[in-house]
Amino acid sequence: MIDCQSFYYDLPVSHSEGICSSLTLLIFADVDECKNNPCGEGSQCTNLPGSYSCSCPSGYVGNPTPKEGCLDLDECLSTAFGQLCGHGAQCVNTPGSFFCQCPSGFTGNPKTGCEDVDECSSSSGVCGVNSACLNTVGSYLCQCKGGFTGNAFLSAGCSGKWMGYL
Repeated sequence: MIDCQSFYYDLPVSHSEGICSSLTLLIFADVDECKNNPCGEGSQCTNLPGSYSCSCPSGYVGNPTPKEGCLDLDECLSTAFGQLCGHGAQCVNTPGSFFCQCPSGFTGNPKTGCEDVDECSSSSGVCGVNSACLNTVGSYLCQCKGGFTGNAFLSAGCSGKWMGYL
């Protein structure tokens, strides 16, 4: 004899000649199709009752099917997003996203703007003895003063006889 109640959920069930009947559907355990990776590379699989859905995650574009897949969207190259970073900042693409950074020799909030660091005024002893510091955009230069020679970037700096007039 068939136990019809074990197949149906809390509804009246009738049994006739070995067949269970009811106005409801049988309740089956859902199979997680996503375990078999049915979607394309870089895509996300969402298990649904009796099915699944493939989609490209945020920051990716393409067709999530196994034949094509999803590719990282380089937000830094796209003009659709407008100005992503502040003035003077660099946009750096990452998988599915991006970030902004001030380049070397600059400071500030990369989302609003970066400003040149004046290394000559912000640090003492940037250049060596008998040398002059010259701030440049994003960096600085050290030059031996007139009549001196050497490596102006080293702490020993420049040496020689000063040939200038008073």
